Amino acid sequence: MKEISFVDTTLRDGHQSLWATRMRTAHMMPIAPIMDEAGFMAVELMGTVHFDACLRYLREDPWERIRLLAKALPKTPLRALIRSKSLTSFNIVPDSVIDLWIRRCAANGIKHLMIFDALHDWNNLTESVAVAKSVGWLLLPAAAVYGVYKIFPSINPKTKFQKNKLKKQLSLAKAEFDGELPILLNSFTDAKKAERFESILLKTLNKN
Repeated sequence: MKEISFVDTTLRDGHQSLWATRMRTAHMMPIAPIMDEAGFMAVELMGTVHFDACLRYLREDPWERIRLLAKALPKTPLRALIRSKSLTSFNIVPDSVIDLWIRRCAANGIKHLMIFDALHDWNNLTESVAVAKSVGWLLLPAAAVYGVYKIFPSINPKTKFQKNKLKKQLSLAKAEFDGELPILLNSFTDAKKAERFESILLKTLNKN
């Protein structure tokens, strides 16, 4: 039986989704040692929006947050996320800026990077992938499958069209990232539809 690992997202997505990213570092520190003993594969801590929220709304130093949590969770790698070629906004930023951001995250205590492009334009990720590998991060390129039913409400996930589209995305990602199979993220409001899509997804993954 394959080993199943868990990643805790409380300190990243938990308050990002529920509290508009307003959890302070002081809220995180008391629970951190307990989380460190749970045996998680990683703890997600920072998306790029958290830097914006720390400075704009909380008046906190995001780099200090990373340093403090890295010390509080010595057994558990911290994970960060980056969206394509943008950081704290939807504007495109130079590769040199992303390069510096990745290197400073690594220097302050981040060990894993999840990186994605919502349009699956893998060319937008190659520079970030190269930098992340150069600093020794565990890299998790992600094919983001967002809201299929909102964008294409008439598509049945069991159709040949949807299967072929997914296979094409997987093939492109594997070719771009040295054969590494990407993680796929699902964003569905309908649990039954998500379950059906997941079933198709797993079958596709097994064939690839």
